[in-house]
Parts: sequence; structure tokens; C-alpha cells
Amino acid sequence: VGGTTVADGLDIFWPQTHKALVGMMVADDIPNMRYRRDMITEMLAELHVDYRRKVRQNNQGHLAWMPPNRSRLLFDNAGLRQGSNLGRSKGLNYLHADEVGSWVDQKAVSALRASLSKKYKDRLYLWISTARGFNAFHEMWTTAQKAVAQRAIFVGWWRHNGYRIEPTERAMWERYASGPLTSDEKLWMREVERRYDVVIEPEQVAWYRAQLAEEFFDDETLLAQEYGVLPEDCFVSFGSKFISLGTVRRLRAEIENASAPETSSYVWAQHHDDVRTERV
Repeated sequence: VGGTTVADGLDIFWPQTHKALVGMMVADDIPNMRYRRDMITEMLAELHVDYRRKVRQNNQGHLAWMPPNRSRLLFDNAGLRQGSNLGRSKGLNYLHADEVGSWVDQKAVSALRASLSKKYKDRLYLWISTARGFNAFHEMWTTAQKAVAQRAIFVGWWRHNGYRIEPTERAMWERYASGPLTSDEKLWMREVERRYDVVIEPEQVAWYRAQLAEEFFDDETLLAQEYGVLPEDCFVSFGSKFISLGTVRRLRAEIENASAPETSSYVWAQHHDDVRTERV
């Protein structure tokens, strides 16, 4: 949905608007690092001269600006290495970590965290990824939802203006917009409106149905890996689907209104037959 491209823009905006900043862009592997670096330097070259500082150094691993700005942006990748030393001794004030859920060495997350400055007033650290199961990125997502100095931002497919089928696309519209809403569609539409104050339109529902039928072979679990309706859909959908996504989604929605469970504890005795339980 364009999250990485937005961060590419920030990679040249943030260093150029904050003097003497040390930033880093970290991709999941070397080919993606090279691609992102090419995108970033191309963006910089296309900027109007009034919005572009003079560059002092520009090579495969380093982009630096001339005084009085003196900021720099480093490029690296998590790669396949173990015991990562990413960001060590750098004192980073800005970070764009991309596809974190796909990093083979999840210890690289800890290595990067150790290099981040906690004192720089205008620090900004972005950890961007599609969900890849219950790994370090899932832990970061869970923490960010409760943290004070962090923000968890979910960019759902329904925020993309292009993900819709218009009535003018007659064949697709007649096939995927004509049927009534299913109970599961009604559920996730209500949840999106409740959580994010966004009303899903019929054109978007038609697009989702078309993707499910024509691109993901009616496998909603597979679809949710790339186009999750809700954050938890994305994480649950990675791996085998022992329980259907619709069932998981319904249970998650209902559990918020469920009454508190009744609990008991064992009261041990000298003999097994004398063990009893009491309400807690």
C-alpha cells in the first residue's frame, strides 16, 4: 500500500531538515537495499534545487550532505548473517528498517535498538513490515500499541484509493458487487468503522472479492497475508490454517464483550482424594 515508498521520501526529507543527523536505511537483503538506495537517490535528484541540499558523498553505503547540513544516511541490510552487528557504534538519530518481519536474523532488531539515540530531540525510528508470523516484529507491534514513546500504525488495504472496482467496469462490477454482504464481510466492515472510523464502500468490497477469487484462489488466509483487513488478520494468516480466518476474526470481535471468566484453584491435601477446588 505504499508504506515503504513514503519512508523513502522521509529518508531524504528528515536528514536534510535536521542538521548533523546520522540516519540509516536497512533492507531485508542486499538486492532490496540496492533497489531502495536507487529509489532514494533518484527521488533526491528529482527534487527542485530549493528543496535539495548539496551532496558531499554518494556511494553504495553512504549518502552525506555538505555543511552547514552535515547529515548522512547509511545503507545496510539484515541479510542472512547471524549475530548481527547492525548499527553498532553509529548513534543513529533516524532509522528506516524495512520488511522487519522477513529478517532471517531477528537478533538484528536488538542490535539496531542498541544503536538508537535516546536523547536526540528530533529522533525518528520507523520499523515497517508486512506481518510474517509471531516473531520479533509481532512483539514490537504488540509493545507499540501500549507504549508511550511509540506508535503502532496499521495501513490497511482499504486506505488505498486504487483498491476498488467502479460500476463503469461492468463485467467485474456485475460479478463481484451484485451479491449480498456475507456475515464475515459485515463483521470486518463494522470493525474497521469502529476502530478506524472508516466506512468501507461497495466498490472496495467488490475489489476484495475479486482479489480473493481471481488472485488468491479463494484462500482468504493467503489474501490476508498481503491485504489484511485488521492487524491481527495479518499475523494469524501466516502459516497453516487449522482454524479459518473468519472464525478467528469473529472470536476476536466477540471476546471484547465477553464476561469475565469464572476461575478456581486447587486446594491440595495430604491424599489425592482429598484435593478440592475453590472459587477465586
